[in-house]
Amino acid sequence: MNALRYGENGIVLRVVEVAGRSGRCKIKLWKDFQIHRSNILEDDLGKIKGIADSFEFEYEPFKMYTFLLKG
Repeated sequence: MNALRYGENGIVLRVVEVAGRSGRCKIKLWKDFQIHRSNILEDDLGKIKGIADSFEFEYEPFKMYTFLLKG
């Protein structure tokens, strides 16, 4: 499950693992962005990748991941 919306610091992407599994996820975006990790309050926790149109991350069961897309 995922959600995408405009936030104060850029576009907010939330991804939630609901099947109880772990693995690796690749997300393809529609244009280049600076990709930052974030928390539930949408605080910027640092850049995870330079300007790119895709990124990958490891996920764990039943966890929510928030990313800020800037640019």
